[in-house]
Amino acid sequence: MSAVPPFHLVTLGHLALQDAEGHDVLPPDVAKPLALLAFLVAAPGRRCSRERLVDLFWGDSALEQGRSSLRQVLYRLREALGDAAIRSEGTELQLCAGLTTDRDSFLSALDRGDLDTALAHYRGAYVADFVSRGTSQFEHWRDQEQDRLHDLFTNAIDAAGQRALEAGRASEAAALAQRVLQDHPLDERGWRLRLQAEQLSGSRIHLAASIAELRRIFATEGWEPQLRTLQLLEALERNRGAHADRSAAEALDGDLIGRGTVMAALYQHWRHSNKRSGAHLHIVGGAGLGKSRVMDDFAVRLRSERGQVVRVGAYPRQRFVPDSMLASVIAALAELPAAKGISAESARILIELQPTVSSRFSAAAPHQSGDGHSRAAAVGEAMRDLLEAATEDGPLCLLLDDAHWWDDDSRHQLEAAIE
Repeated sequence: MSAVPPFHLVTLGHLALQDAEGHDVLPPDVAKPLALLAFLVAAPGRRCSRERLVDLFWGDSALEQGRSSLRQVLYRLREALGDAAIRSEGTELQLCAGLTTDRDSFLSALDRGDLDTALAHYRGAYVADFVSRGTSQFEHWRDQEQDRLHDLFTNAIDAAGQRALEAGRASEAAALAQRVLQDHPLDERGWRLRLQAEQLSGSRIHLAASIAELRRIFATEGWEPQLRTLQLLEALERNRGAHADRSAAEALDGDLIGRGTVMAALYQHWRHSNKRSGAHLHIVGGAGLGKSRVMDDFAVRLRSERGQVVRVGAYPRQRFVPDSMLASVIAALAELPAAKGISAESARILIELQPTVSSRFSAAAPHQSGDGHSRAAAVGEAMRDLLEAATEDGPLCLLLDDAHWWDDDSRHQLEAAIE
């Protein structure tokens, strides 16, 4: 049985030097020694000249001052790793410590074709957020290596995502796309995978929102899409046009700046709701066409008639925070007087998702989650209970804005509640 290397260098997502038990060997704020160690590990043969290291990390200092600073850093690293960890051979230094890195593990897994292991090792950008005086040359090298590793990561995500799509695992493919878009929201490979996953899932609401958002990004950024992205968008839009139900109950496309027709359709379905026949309308349109204004105006009109209205919007970062949009909806619905009529079990589940509603359901204790499937089912039941309670005294108009910013977990729950 081979011995476990005594030290591990974390470089993907953050910088840290850890022992075999996962404890930090150096404080996290000791950035420059850790960055120098990361460079040595990545250098061919794990060796580099002293002069090169001085240029990389003390480029703004006089030569002798830079050499002195290098000696201090080497002393700090040898103190942590052992005296023989970094060997001096004339003008060169070689790292000899038994040291593993997540970067090397990531690259080795890719070489073996082990996508799952590779993606497990990649937890974020290489040597992220490192900035220090005199290190501009190192930062230039780091940026190049960061881009290279991210490109390999995105290729692996794409390959794993296509594998998931071929196996019919839409939610897995969507989760992989989110890993790319979370840190690189303009990455077209991530967007293509998200669109394909939403198409496979059969969620027309999610797919329409994502198409509209990507079109908005292209327009506002002045960005010319890649041919593969453009072809996918056009194919999805043709398919959507061929199969879409044109009734106002499902979609209101077109130029919303002239809002009279849209407002009339909304009001017509509100009147039908007063007769106990619920309706769902999905407003789709490009940025700047007035979709949010339509919702605002409609809410004002209904409130003037003493209609029950709940209006909830989303924010860009919510797309990457699980259950965040759902929590916002729960908080808004909990303010309705009739919402107190939900069961104690539903209250416990909703408090877990949105702790602020505990003041509305003060007798309920926090709910303990089970596995993912049972939790999703329990949340769905609690949401149905909440909506039924909220509409006990009369119809409710629930206006949900910015669907392109909803996180995936909230999308699934809200879509189930809506449809």
